[in-house]
This record gives sequence, structure tokens and C-alpha cells, in this order.
Amino acid sequence: MPLVLSIVASLTLGATSAAQRPAGPTARPVATRVPDARWRRPWAAVLRMADRRSYDSATVATALASDAPSSLAVVTLHALGHLRAHEGQAWLLASLRGSSPDRAAAAAFALGTRGRAGLPDSTWEVLESVAVGGGPAAAAAVRALATQPGRVGRVVRRILADSAAPRAAQIEALIVSGLVRDAPAPPAAWIAPADTGVARAAGYAAARLRRPALARALLARAAQPSPSSVLALVARGLGRAATGDSLADSARRALAGLVQHRDPVVRTEAVLALGTHGAAAADPLAAVLRDPNALVRQAAVVGFLAARRGDTGAVRLAWQADTALHLREAVLQALGAWGGDPMPAEARAWASDADWKRRALHAQWVLPSRVRYALGDAAAFDAPLADADARVRRAALEGMLLAGAPPFPPRGTPERLRRATDDASPLVRAAAWGAMARGVPDTADVPRAIAAWAVAVRDTVDEDARTGIARFLGVAYGRATAPAPGDTVPRRDWQEAWTEAIRALPPPTDPAEAARLMGLFGSLRPAWRVADPEMDVPATGRPIAWYDSVVRAIVWPALGGRPPRARLVTSRGQLLITLDGATAPLTVENLSRLARRRYFDGLAFHRVVPAFVAQGGDPTGTGSGGPGYAIRDELSPTPYERGTLGMALSGPDTGGSQWFLTLTWQPHLTGGYTVFGRVSAGWEVLDALRQHDLIVRLSVVP
Repeated sequence: MPLVLSIVASLTLGATSAAQRPAGPTARPVATRVPDARWRRPWAAVLRMADRRSYDSATVATALASDAPSSLAVVTLHALGHLRAHEGQAWLLASLRGSSPDRAAAAAFALGTRGRAGLPDSTWEVLESVAVGGGPAAAAAVRALATQPGRVGRVVRRILADSAAPRAAQIEALIVSGLVRDAPAPPAAWIAPADTGVARAAGYAAARLRRPALARALLARAAQPSPSSVLALVARGLGRAATGDSLADSARRALAGLVQHRDPVVRTEAVLALGTHGAAAADPLAAVLRDPNALVRQAAVVGFLAARRGDTGAVRLAWQADTALHLREAVLQALGAWGGDPMPAEARAWASDADWKRRALHAQWVLPSRVRYALGDAAAFDAPLADADARVRRAALEGMLLAGAPPFPPRGTPERLRRATDDASPLVRAAAWGAMARGVPDTADVPRAIAAWAVAVRDTVDEDARTGIARFLGVAYGRATAPAPGDTVPRRDWQEAWTEAIRALPPPTDPAEAARLMGLFGSLRPAWRVADPEMDVPATGRPIAWYDSVVRAIVWPALGGRPPRARLVTSRGQLLITLDGATAPLTVENLSRLARRRYFDGLAFHRVVPAFVAQGGDPTGTGSGGPGYAIRDELSPTPYERGTLGMALSGPDTGGSQWFLTLTWQPHLTGGYTVFGRVSAGWEVLDALRQHDLIVRLSVVP
């Protein structure tokens, strides 16, 4: 499942700053007190409850008893955050008000997870009082309120005005002020403190908010000796949107100095910010095209071509600066935003290249540019749509949609999408149905979608085709049975036979996927025996003995200071990753099981975004593949610092085989993606990873 952020978008927006570099490999975790063996079966019961997404009152009562181990109680409270049962909320509120700091913080986090689907006003009021109360759960309560702009705005003001507020709550308030639209901006004075954690959080907020008053404070901080983690955010916050005309000259001078900083992450953020300042910033950026760090060069391509938009000489300079494929891919993506047909001649010849990756890049970026420029039609994509490699055919579909003026694709697109829905590859069918669902569904295609379901339900690459078909049918039925805009009479182009056929569609094998897809079908749903997707999900079929084996093999060793480790051998060298078996055991078990099958061996890092993430685990190399099933999220408040291992998602409970390693601190990911490990050795390899580097071997060892 993809982590939904494109490379260009992530670079242009400025992926967040670097964390402080560890001095060396992290030591093995300190052993905690392993619970008495009598708690092993209750722990297994909690895992089963979480995996089923089905509330079990006896399991919760046992796991949250007063004598239950703190680690078990915390995991149980986190699990309750995913469940919608009213009784679960009662337990969370009781723990939030209790005397245990660990339980209170876990309960606040879990209520925030539940809050995305709505909580009663009385519960929000309790969280607000906890956030400003100065207790151990204050920071978690601040983050939990992030879905409530009015409430969190009041909380942020109070905490940042209170010098006696807990430091953790102050840091969380600063982060949230940057994450939540309409939340108050932090006072500029918060950017100046010597406390790196506070200054980093304030810089993060300032970089996201883009306010001139905060830009002045960032300029002042840029002139002071500061840790790299702070300076990277300072650089990010000095883009033209924040500085305007009045501060632009000062910002460019500061950024020109930061592009020479020793830390490559600082240089990365500086070149991206410089790129927003237009032609006046082009000369410093041209020099960075030959930076010794490849990821800085990748960012420089984006910044330089943004600054020199429309300059064909700049295209030649950027193209010739580095022949690496990921650098040239960055050039093509950057040029995709230009008008005309600026693509290099060499890239135009990639249509017949022996390497599928070059043919795919030609179809996705070069062809759309030429079709837009020549006002051509979709026939220009017929050759790549017939390519022998499904990955090229998928790229051609994406390029075809890019070639028109959104939301209008080129002439001839609908019939080519229809043909693609019959493609032999699930990868291509998924892209076609996804595109048809995003467009204006034609009810004439409903029989095709119903027939396609019988094939898609057996797909084992991923479930994206099923998702696209479900969404298409839901939108098509809604349009066909609702009044047109300005009309009071419903349309009548829906056949009753289609209704019966949709109700009779067979469900996917995974109950969690079935429950998720039910919501996409809209008001006309298949007659599947699954619970309401907003409530519980039926059992996965795994016996309690299976969960007990996970506790024995993963949870107990982790609590005893002997967690499983992933040994990740790449074409750049080896990384060791300590897996979080206590907090995310089901995710760790999934990775371990796939690794035993040697599933990851020979795959590529299909996505590496400077100062953001390195992502792998896709067997197709496109970012859209997976193992054919989904696992449950195991969300926790563990922060996404540099070197954190997270599960890539395309929505709740959609993890499979794709994972990512954060290259820098990413606070906006915390609590939204399962954290299940952290790099413990091989930091220099992490920093050296490039897109298309190989995963030679991934193994999990005790």
C-alpha cells in the first residue's frame, strides 16, 4: 500500500527537518520486567480482540484490572482506540482520570484515535481539561484534540502562555499549532530558545504556517549557532510564501549560506526553499546541482527547475548534471509542471528503451507533455498501453490522465480505460478502475464493473482493483438514483438487475477488507455477512493459540530486552533494525513471516524522498503492489524520529508488505501509521539510500 505523497509534492512542500544525528549505533533496549506467565493468555486475547476489531468485555476487564502489568494495559488501551464500542470509551475515560501516568497517556492517545470518527462533547471537554491540567497525559491530550480546531486552539494558547506548563505539552502544542488549520500561530519568541526540542517544534510550526512575523524570527535564528535539526526547519520556513517581497532578499542571502552547510539535510531544505524565490535564486542552485550528496542533488533539481521555469538552458544543465536514473526522473517530474514540450531529447527516445523503468517514465511524464503541447488525443498512448510489461501499461494510464487539462482527459481516454479494465494484470486493472471511479462514472459501465468483480476478488497482488470497482459502483448508483443538480426528479438509468447483481457479489476473503469496502459501495451494498464498517469486524479465523504463539515469540522477548531484529542488506550496505515487538507484535509477525518467505529479497526501494522517507516492500516496484491481504493498524504515540520503521498505508487497516524508514523527524506521521521498529546500526547506510537501490536480503533474527 502506498504512503500517499508523491515525490515531487513532498519535495516541493518541503518534507520536515532532520533529527539530531545519533553518535553511533543504538544499544540493545534495556530489559523491562517481563509479566508473570499467567498474563500471557490475557495478552493473546487482547491481540485477538485488536485483530478482529471486535470488543470483548471480559478480555478488557482482565487486561485493565488494577494488578495487570502496565505494558499490557497500555496495549489494551491503544487497541480500544480502534474500536467503536461504547463500553470501550468508558474504559478509556476511566483510565484517563486514573492515577497511573502510563495508562492516562495511553487513554488520551486512544481517544484521539477514536475521535476521528467523532466523540461526544462531554469527552472532548474532559480531554481539554486534561490537556491544560499539567498532568502526565497533557501532551497526549493536546494531540488528541487535533481534530477539533476550536478546542485545540484554546488549549494551544493557554499552554504557550503558561511558562510553568510541562515541556512535553509545550512541544506538542507547538507541533499542533503547525498541523491544525486555524490553530493559533506560536509567538515568534518560541523559535529562539536554546532548548533544541522546543526550538525544533517551533521551527516546524513556523515552516508550515508561512507567516511573515515567524519568518523574521527564523531569519534571526539562521544567524545564530544552532543544531542542524533546527537549521533545517529554519531553511524550510524561508520560502517565498512566508517571506513575501519585503523579506525575500534577506531570506535568499540566508538560504545561500545554508546551502553550504555541512549537514546534507540542511542543504536539502535550503535548496527547496530557494527554488520558490524564482530566477533571483537560480545561481546558488545551479552550483548545488553537483553537490557531493545525491539526495541534495535530487532536491536541487526540483528547486533549480522551479526557479528557472521556462528556461530550456536550465533543462540541459539539470539533465546533464547527473546521469543517475532517480535524478533524471526528478527532472522529468519537475518539467511536468511546465507548459510547452520541454522534455530532453534523450528522454523522448526512452519509448523503446530496454529498461522497463525508462519506458514507464516516458509514458508517465514525457508523453503527457507532448500530448498537451500538440493538443493530441489518447491515441498517442496506444504503444505503451500495449507494452509487454504491466508496469509500463500502468504508467501509461497515469500519463494519459495527466495529459489533459484536469479534470478533462484527452479525447479517447474513456474507451482506453475500459479496455484496461480487462487487462491480464491486476496492477493495470486496479489503475483503470481507480481512474474510472475518480471520473464521472457512466452507468453503461456498471455491467462491466460487476463482471470485473469476479476476477478482482481473486487477485492476490493487492486489493486496489476491488477498491476501485467498489468506489465506481457506489458513485454510479448515487448518480443514477439521485436528482441531477437543480432538478427534483431522480434519474432513471439504473436497472433493477444491477441491484440484485451487486447484492450478490462475493466478498473478499479478508473480513477487514470486506468491512472497509462496504462503505465504498455507498447506499447499495452487497449482502455480505460483515458488521457495520463503523462498528466491529468479524473474526479473522485465527485461533487463540496463534496469538499465544505471537506473545511467546515476539512480545515476551521484547519485554525482556531481547526484541527481534531485522537485518536489512541493501546495495549500499547493511542496516540493523530493532523491531517493536511489544507495541506492534502483529505487524512484526507479518514482516517476519514475509521475510521467511524471502519476499523482500531483490526488491527495490521504489521511493526515496530527500529529507523524508525511503520506502520499499512493493513486489511490482511501482508503489502500488502488495501481498494480496491487509493487516490491522497498531497505532501508538511513538514518534517518527530519524530511522523509524513504519507501515505504509492507503487508508486505515490497509498495511501489507510496504514499509518505510524515515530519514528525518516527521511529527505529522505520529499516530497515523504503525511504528514497528527503529534503526539501531548502519546509520551511514540509511543516509546513503537512493531510489532504485536494491534490497538484497531482509531477514528477521532473534
